[in-house]
Amino acid sequence: ASTWSKGMRQRAGLAAALLSDPELLVLDEPTDGIDPLGRTAIRRVIVEAAAAGTTVFLNSHLLAETEQICDHVAVLARGRVLLEGALEGLRAVDRVRIRVRARDDAEGALAAWAETHGLRADPAGDRPGIQAFLLDGGDDEAISSALLALLQGGWHVCDVQRPLKALEAILAEAVAGDDAEERP
Repeated sequence: ASTWSKGMRQRAGLAAALLSDPELLVLDEPTDGIDPLGRTAIRRVIVEAAAAGTTVFLNSHLLAETEQICDHVAVLARGRVLLEGALEGLRAVDRVRIRVRARDDAEGALAAWAETHGLRADPAGDRPGIQAFLLDGGDDEAISSALLALLQGGWHVCDVQRPLKALEAILAEAVAGDDAEERP
């Protein structure tokens, strides 16, 4: 095994850990040194182990990968838990993005109409020929009302999305808040 690549040693370590069908699996950077296709395979194995009832404790600096594997996360810094909870809840943003195709030569009218109906422009979500708007709050009733008003106004709704915060942004906010508490 001493002649194996780092990725091969990682794979062998994971296989050995899974042999006894453990109740708890503790993994530290399990995809470090693994090629992209191997990472996908390892993520699948980890998710399958969790689905089979194994509790998986994963330590990783690869936050995008963590988002694909974990359903509960904790942010640790200086030996303390700064933030923890269900990933879905931590990533939730209290707004909805609605993309709308304006009628021919009516983009300005759409923007004005949207503003009077509680939608604010979201240029970051615009695409050619399509304008994006944000609806803050975004409960089901507010979304339904906004969509109904758009349709009754003769606008074409292209899609509705509930944007999610990236785990990296959640980590940055938690650590920044902790740093602020540390300052005199």
